[in-house]
Amino acid sequence: GPHKLRQALQEVPPARLEARPHPKKWSPREIALHLCDTEISVAFRWKRALAEPGGPVLAFDQDRWVDTLAPWQDLDAALGAFAALRAEMTALLSRLPEDAWERVYVHPASGAVSVAEGLRRCVGHTEGHIAQIRALAGGPPVSRGSGAEPIA
Repeated sequence: GPHKLRQALQEVPPARLEARPHPKKWSPREIALHLCDTEISVAFRWKRALAEPGGPVLAFDQDRWVDTLAPWQDLDAALGAFAALRAEMTALLSRLPEDAWERVYVHPASGAVSVAEGLRRCVGHTEGHIAQIRALAGGPPVSRGSGAEPIA
């Protein structure tokens, strides 16, 4: 994920990095920051499920996070945090016993979500947004939700 995200961002011409294809759609930079912010939430959810199975987690308003936080965020620092969290969670998940994959957290909109299902959603979410960034690098505008399953 982190390598693919950095690679996709390198494909974006500097003039398009912060350009929104539409006032209600995110720029490539904002999409990348959204992925970085989401990784924080995902890591907490998985750890919650593993340590406190069945515990509730909070949803977050992704649009408010992007609109409010993105202007202040340093993209390189956020990408570093994304890579560090992804590496830490990969190491943790690779050591799980088989039965731990079915432990759940309870999301206010999605209900009970297992670690395995959360991982599947996370991978699809990341891949979908990386595809958006690549499309925005030179292709036609892509709708913000297209190909990226929401996990907020």
